[in-house]
Parts: sequence; structure tokens; C-alpha cells
Amino acid sequence: ECLQTGQAIRNIYIDPKDQKALENLGAAINNLDSMDKNLLKIDVATHSGLKSDFELFVGDTKTLYNIASSGKRYGSEQIIENTNRWREYKKRLKASIKASDNKANAVKKELEAFIFESITQMIIGILTALFLISLLLFGINRQILRSVKSIHAGLLNFFEFLDNKNVEYKKIEINSGDEFGEMAKALNENIERTKVGLEKDANMVKNAVAVA
Repeated sequence: ECLQTGQAIRNIYIDPKDQKALENLGAAINNLDSMDKNLLKIDVATHSGLKSDFELFVGDTKTLYNIASSGKRYGSEQIIENTNRWREYKKRLKASIKASDNKANAVKKELEAFIFESITQMIIGILTALFLISLLLFGINRQILRSVKSIHAGLLNFFEFLDNKNVEYKKIEINSGDEFGEMAKALNENIERTKVGLEKDANMVKNAVAVA
């Protein structure tokens, strides 16, 4: 819009009757006012920093527009003055844009650092959880294998006892409160009853042989 105002001002200077240039200048001024109001709504700090140079440039441009609208002709000195005001405003505008870009880049870097740190912490948390789960599964698996081995050894010991290979039967030692512990307890009770029954039968046979 600023470039359009400059072009329109020069065209009017060359041909004061150029109505198209005058219309373009008026439209450009209105658009600049609208953009200024939008900037005020979006970023008050940036608007405040540009306000002084903007008002000087737009005010001077409106003066030239009013002169041309009244049918009068402005001089080359006024065009040069308007151009200088535009250059000052342009310089301040570029500085503001650069500052905004730097601020945006800083925010972007902070956001990237935050995301990277969050992802890193999440990965560490997942790996830690997997490690703890692996330890838990290893411990459970080890406990299960120990219980199975104890039950297996106890049953073998009982069968050897039945075959008179062992004088003393050893109970299955599993003190856990899980299903294996309950299974071992039930086996020990049943085996004990079987053992007592076998001993009674053996005594009865001995007695019968002694009587005979």
C-alpha cells in the first residue's frame, strides 16, 4: 500500500487530472488506516513503536491527497518530503519485522527444546517402566519355576517312598500364598493321609503275619 501511494502521488504530479491515480491514492490511504487499526488489535506494543512514523507518513500523504482532490497541484518538494517520511517509516517497519522474527524464532527454539525434553523424559519413563516390568516378570517366572520344581521334587520323593526307596517322606515346602502354595498344601494333606493309610495297612499285615 505504501508503494502504491508513492506511485499514485507521482502520477498525480505528472498529470493532476489523473482521476484513476487519485482514486488509487484514496484507496491506499484507507487500506493503510485499516491495517493500522488491525495492528493495534493484534499487537499493541508493535503498534506503539510504529505509531509516530506511521502518523507522519500517512498524515503527509493525506495532505497531498487533499491538495490533489481540491484541484490544486503540490510541488516536488512535498513529494520528496513524503518519500523521506516513507523511508523513515519503512526503516522502522523493517526493524519491527526483524524484532518480531527474532522473537518468533526464540519462542520456536524454546518450544522445540520443551518438546525435545518432554519426548526425552517420556522415552526414559517408558524404558524405566519396561525395565521394571521385565524385572517383575523375571521374578514371577523365577518364583513359578521354583514352585514347579518343588512340587515335582516332592511328588518324586513320595513315589520313591511308595517304592520303599526312601525311609522318610519330605513334605513339599512352598510357603507362598498363591495357587502353587495352595496346591502344595493340598498335596501334602492328601499325601499325608495316604502315608498314614499305608502305614496302618503295613502294621495290619505285620500283625497278621505275627499271629499266623
